[in-house]
Amino acid sequence: MADLAKDLVNAIQKAFTRKAKTDTVIAGIRKELEREGVSYREAEEYAARIGELLSQAMQEIITPDGLPGGKMAAELAEEILRPLLRQNYEEAARVAAQVQNSLNRHAGLGLKALQPSPNENRATGLINKISSYDSYEKAEWLTGEPVVNYTQSAVEDTIRTNADAHFKAGLSPKIKRIATGNCCKWCRSLAGTYDYPVPREIYRRHENCRCLVLYDPGDGKVQNAHTKATYRSQQEAEREYRINLVKQFEQKQQAEETLNRIVRNPETLADGTPEEWEKAFERAGLTVSPLKKGQLKDIPFEQGGGWKVNFGDGGIIQYHPEEKSHHQGAYYKISTGRGGKHWYNLEGKEIDVKTSGKAGKQIIS
Repeated sequence: MADLAKDLVNAIQKAFTRKAKTDTVIAGIRKELEREGVSYREAEEYAARIGELLSQAMQEIITPDGLPGGKMAAELAEEILRPLLRQNYEEAARVAAQVQNSLNRHAGLGLKALQPSPNENRATGLINKISSYDSYEKAEWLTGEPVVNYTQSAVEDTIRTNADAHFKAGLSPKIKRIATGNCCKWCRSLAGTYDYPVPREIYRRHENCRCLVLYDPGDGKVQNAHTKATYRSQQEAEREYRINLVKQFEQKQQAEETLNRIVRNPETLADGTPEEWEKAFERAGLTVSPLKKGQLKDIPFEQGGGWKVNFGDGGIIQYHPEEKSHHQGAYYKISTGRGGKHWYNLEGKEIDVKTSGKAGKQIIS
């Protein structure tokens, strides 16, 4: 069985190569692919054509008389169809990625096109179906349009993979589906331009469908989803992102130094109000959260609760308002691994928790 499969695959590949070398349609599309300004239209046409040529080669080489019992058994179908389908898919995806690279360059994007892996589940479905027939004569139609359709899916998968990557990078991809020829009502209903992400049916095809699915990153403008700032290229966006990371790192370092200065000299706390300190730490990129224990647990500062901020080597600075305080008013608490725990009033003077309230050490959050 293995020798038969190998012989059939080799014969089909030779027939396919011979056809592709002399095919004027393939030659014309390859020439188009060499020029700038190429689009997914050429990739779609290329995939459809190599799918047709593979189909022709398979139907020439595989005959009912050449199969055991005149049937394409499951094992044989797996050994013949899997490598041929994978080969065609990868070739169509390679050309589609070539088109995407050209589009990226034209848009000023410093992104390399992504090439999807073959859809093995879809191939398995085709293999299982062809082996389910009790004779190859009945199953032969599956080596026709379904093979073309599978090859074309490589283009749609390439579009989806790259559009998704661009969407995550800040671009605003638009997917266009164009109904071609004397298409059906279903295809006409899907024709149009869509903002990414799009429903999966926009990529789907029925038998003999030659509708086009296109994607072009356009002018390459990148938008920050949070600030809404736009950039002329992905390189510019990435450069701005790196600069902001450095700024945030420097701000956080300065904030950490301020916190350490407070630990060394608690009277520094008097330089600002609890609200001013809370806002300063937030602006510096530190996480300021509500207290996690006591009667003010999880109550936001804006609603009368306290706040806490972590820093350095297990350091914590907390603020507790006067309400429900056990220390005769509002206070700060500073905890560090080396210095232990200390309580201070709003002027930065240390509080003796043993005398300021019975529950002094029980309100730690």
